[in-house]
Amino acid sequence: MKNLGPGVRLGVWLQGCTIHCKGCIDQGSWNFSDEKKVDINEVEKIIAAFAPRRVDGVTISGGEPFDQPEALEKIISFCREITGGDILVYSGYSYAGLKVNFPDILKKIDVIITEPFVETEKDELIWRGSDNQKIRLISDKARAIYPKNINKTKYTVRNIQISNDEGKIFIVGIPARNDLFKISRLLEKKGMCFEQL
Repeated sequence: MKNLGPGVRLGVWLQGCTIHCKGCIDQGSWNFSDEKKVDINEVEKIIAAFAPRRVDGVTISGGEPFDQPEALEKIISFCREITGGDILVYSGYSYAGLKVNFPDILKKIDVIITEPFVETEKDELIWRGSDNQKIRLISDKARAIYPKNINKTKYTVRNIQISNDEGKIFIVGIPARNDLFKISRLLEKKGMCFEQL
């Protein structure tokens, strides 16, 4: 998955978010309801199934991963055991706030993308929903993999992954602002309904 970091990536999404950015692409990820809960051991089994495959890195997003700090820390530690790749985490919180509230978790990851999504900002910079968001290369490993000018790198091609699972369409990646509207229209022409959760 090159749409949420470099190389072939394993993606992990944590359900639940208290930030509620206006215009969020995935408002269905905000809910913390019991029906969305998955035991951490089950999550580890799913991640472990990918261990034999070539994985260049792990991307953890949400919801808001830091709204479940204990689970986030366990997932990061487990991913460290099964892959030598980098670990990238998305957060809508400020970097300053994360340094104060979660310094131990920050020490365990390689890359953090921070700050809330702002609908009125441009969306030209790679791997961000809005250009106010910042990529910080925390580890030496990250500084060796990612471009030095990552916070000025613009999309040349915007990769998104679309899959169909039992009639449900899943989109992985960060589409341009009008892409969801275009996808919705294409699906309607095929007799399918597109609804954001």
